[in-house]
Amino acid sequence: MATKELKTKKPKALKVKVPKVSLKKSVRAEKGDGRVVLRIRVRAYESKILDSSVKQIIDTAMRYDAKIVGPIPLPTEIKKYTVNRASFVYKNTREQFEILGIKENMTEYFSPEGEVFPVTIVRAGPTVVTKIKTKTTDGYDAVQVGFGLKNAKNINKSLKGHLKGLGNFKYLKEFRTEKEPECKVGDRFNLDGLFEVGDKLQISSVSKGKGFQGVVKRHNFRGGPRSHGQKHSEREPGSIGGGLRTHVPVGMRMAGRMGGDRITQKNLKVIFLDKENNIMLIGGAIAGKRGSLIEIISR
Repeated sequence: MATKELKTKKPKALKVKVPKVSLKKSVRAEKGDGRVVLRIRVRAYESKILDSSVKQIIDTAMRYDAKIVGPIPLPTEIKKYTVNRASFVYKNTREQFEILGIKENMTEYFSPEGEVFPVTIVRAGPTVVTKIKTKTTDGYDAVQVGFGLKNAKNINKSLKGHLKGLGNFKYLKEFRTEKEPECKVGDRFNLDGLFEVGDKLQISSVSKGKGFQGVVKRHNFRGGPRSHGQKHSEREPGSIGGGLRTHVPVGMRMAGRMGGDRITQKNLKVIFLDKENNIMLIGGAIAGKRGSLIEIISR
């Protein structure tokens, strides 16, 4: 009876992340004694692998009574203070600043050097701190600010009790922070001390609503051909299916509501500041209609 040999597969080797080590050997003679100096540079993408590798190198050198200089410590813990919605603190810290404003209109600004800049007029501030939230009381750190004016008769009693005489604000916004805010309820913030000419800003606003639009305006379709008897298909979307597919795929670009989206624009430059009247000129166009609320973040 014939026997059949079974073939066994070889086990695959495991891939282990090994740090990259480069050695530089140089011989130096000082006071008549020649000694070998090894400079070891270790690279790794994970701090744990880097620390364990350096520890093994040091332990091996210590067994041979070698003199060790280093290792040069690298930052394994990075402290980031770039908060999307930061608290209102002093500007000498590394946190960002955010203030609310109203878009007015666009115009041209002539600098003293004779340059012309297209700018958007923004009426920013003053904003008043209406509430401080902390991890101990609310589970997270945040600042609530009020901006704008509203008729007192249009504010309900619960909101009046919350504001506690700070003002009849039209807008209330809450900005989260990484740590407990240093400001207090009732603090007022204007353009003075927060922004300077030349600062880079990040501005968020709601774009204009354009209603129900077709695919040519909404998705930049070119439409159908203008020849071969197709006189009624210049702005049509075309086919939305094909083959044996019996349903419309998810994400198919079609006609629908356009605009009314939250738009964030980065690296907008402050061209001019009128700190007495809380008016700032920002280079370029800002999304939204006249009178819309915008959020200004200092970078």
